[in-house]
Amino acid sequence: MKLSLDLFDYNLPKSLISQRPPQKSRLMIVNRKNKKIKHNYFNNLDKILTKPCLIVFNTTKVQPVRLYVEKSTGGKVELFILKFNQAKQQITAWVKPGLKGHNQLVLPQAKVKLNLIRQDGKEHIFRASQGRLSYKLLSAYGHTPLPPYINPQAPEPILRKWYQSIFAKKGFSVAAPTASLHFKPDLVNRLKKQHHHIAYIRLDVGIGTFEPVRQQEVTNHKMHSETFSLSPKTAELLNQAKTNQIPIVAVGTTVARCLESSYEAESNTFTPIKRAKTNLFIYPPYKLDSFDTLITNFHLPKSTLLMLVAAMVSWPNTADIFVDFRSSLIGQAYQEAIKRKYGFFSFGDAMMIK
Repeated sequence: MKLSLDLFDYNLPKSLISQRPPQKSRLMIVNRKNKKIKHNYFNNLDKILTKPCLIVFNTTKVQPVRLYVEKSTGGKVELFILKFNQAKQQITAWVKPGLKGHNQLVLPQAKVKLNLIRQDGKEHIFRASQGRLSYKLLSAYGHTPLPPYINPQAPEPILRKWYQSIFAKKGFSVAAPTASLHFKPDLVNRLKKQHHHIAYIRLDVGIGTFEPVRQQEVTNHKMHSETFSLSPKTAELLNQAKTNQIPIVAVGTTVARCLESSYEAESNTFTPIKRAKTNLFIYPPYKLDSFDTLITNFHLPKSTLLMLVAAMVSWPNTADIFVDFRSSLIGQAYQEAIKRKYGFFSFGDAMMIK
């Protein structure tokens, strides 16, 4: 099946791109069975999920990977760090603007010098030749890697709070699993009191989140690999849910991709995975079997995340053959969200597809 990138386009007023988290997140509920669209508030999720569910969160941690350094001439350079190897004292980063022959960079506040050891396309690999690279240094001098469409007027400590979920523990993510940002401790406690179970996975969000699909033929796009893990305890909870027909709720597309990457449809079971990589690319007509409900934000036109939600509401997951995004159930839901002025993208409102 051929899929043109233009099939996943839609028009969005720039005014609906949220520049800060909403004070009271809205929640659009899309029912794939009866094709009805309802509206509520996210804080009412404990009342909306009437049957006990297994709710799965991503515990990855966003790191402040934007680091501003200097050339030997004094010119400013932004490093967007993709990989951080403290043991080898190496980082892999995008560089903006280009180095133009300058192979040594300096972070004067920390007395750290970085030497370029090789370049692979857009990726530059540096090694510390003076001083020491550490997560403590990154925390002290790095900046929150907000997406390019967000330009908030807030100090760095506030941005770090906004762009980190309450479930974050470990990991090296360059973007937040934004569906989790809607959850507050009080709501989680209420969900637990309503006999919902909680499980955790970890998928470290890579630069593919920011990379646009450049291939006009969608099936030719190559996803970046991302590291994920699924503990034996989580696998046990997921398998119990499958056996007992308890609905599984994936909080975010990162959780969806992790679950799909660790699920065996033939045996209807999940396998514990200590550490692995996935480059799973989900688009129509992909069959989603590992979870029942997805909580997610509203995504960019022509993005891989938009393709994933389009797959959820299309054959073979529903009876509707995918023709294009705009005519699909999810496309109709997006148009209604625009009319009702929902917030879009990372700091926007939420959607639940069930």
